Amino acid sequence: MANTKPRESSFELMRIIAQYMIVFYHILYFIVYVDTGTPFYKAMWLPLHIGVPLFVMISGYFGIKTDVKRMIKLLGLVFVFQVPYLIINNIIGGERLVGLSAEGSLVDWARIIFFISGTPNWFMRTYLFLFLLAPVINTFIKNCTLKRRVLLLLVLFFISHYVGTLGFDPSLADGKNVVTFIFFYVIGDTLRVYKNRWMRIPKWLCVFFYCAFNLIILFIYSAFEIRVLDSLFYRLFYSYNSVGLLFNTILFLITIGHFEFYSSAVNRVARASIAMYLLQPYYFLFIIPYIISWLYSVTHMGVLSLTVSLMLFSALLIILSWIVFEALTPVWKQLDRLGSWCQLATNRLCYKFLKA
Repeated sequence: MANTKPRESSFELMRIIAQYMIVFYHILYFIVYVDTGTPFYKAMWLPLHIGVPLFVMISGYFGIKTDVKRMIKLLGLVFVFQVPYLIINNIIGGERLVGLSAEGSLVDWARIIFFISGTPNWFMRTYLFLFLLAPVINTFIKNCTLKRRVLLLLVLFFISHYVGTLGFDPSLADGKNVVTFIFFYVIGDTLRVYKNRWMRIPKWLCVFFYCAFNLIILFIYSAFEIRVLDSLFYRLFYSYNSVGLLFNTILFLITIGHFEFYSSAVNRVARASIAMYLLQPYYFLFIIPYIISWLYSVTHMGVLSLTVSLMLFSALLIILSWIVFEALTPVWKQLDRLGSWCQLATNRLCYKFLKA
């Protein structure tokens, strides 16, 4: 259900933080931990991995309103950022992030035509599925009773988290699927509906539990390199359909959600949140490897100094993404015009068809 009230900036801020976590996590996952093998950097995956579920829960909190205009805008965003990257990758063969062959094969060139279904960009593809299903989901949860809501959440939890994690179902493994996204979406809506209840929890208590929970995870996972423990933590705290990750995401959301405020600047930056995700491949191709190498030499591979440097670097990439998004404002205006025209044409066609 789309929320017509002014956007709460604490939740818009979490959109930005979610993308920041994703960028920081990818840097650690694809480069820093591979280069160093330091357990601490691997342990940091766990608190940072909430970025994707957090983003989807916030979408559920505000509600996705699906129509032709918004569909054109979403597809246009993906096209503008994804297609040039695929072309560049095929020409120079420099793939660093997603699983293309980096050889410019015929199959890779064909992927450009099918830039939604033919790309390894699983997040945008799955988010698009959620976008298309949102009207059906919204219709059900708009006026459903507490009993039906709880039943829906239990069913989705059973499919996504029980069968997907404990049941070892390969089709649901890792939680990178639309069922898990629907689950996160409904949780976000539920947190909005019952906000007055979790807002009664003191702020300091939320902050304390969130910090304590993540510090304990960081300490245990970085201090004990045991293969069995590694596998256990993956299933409990890392995969998108793990119970620990779900708990950590909800805990973070209600913690930041306590700090209510409104800022037009924050809301404006948050509009670029999807662009922050889609620009990452360019950064991994042209910027990140070279800056990381420089940071290695400057920080002398010290864990604390390198970690702080990476945090600041990730923040700069988020700012750069917003600048790029703003620079492309004329493109977004043209997409809005195209979306409005397509929406009008669709409305007329539907009216003509239904009238006939």
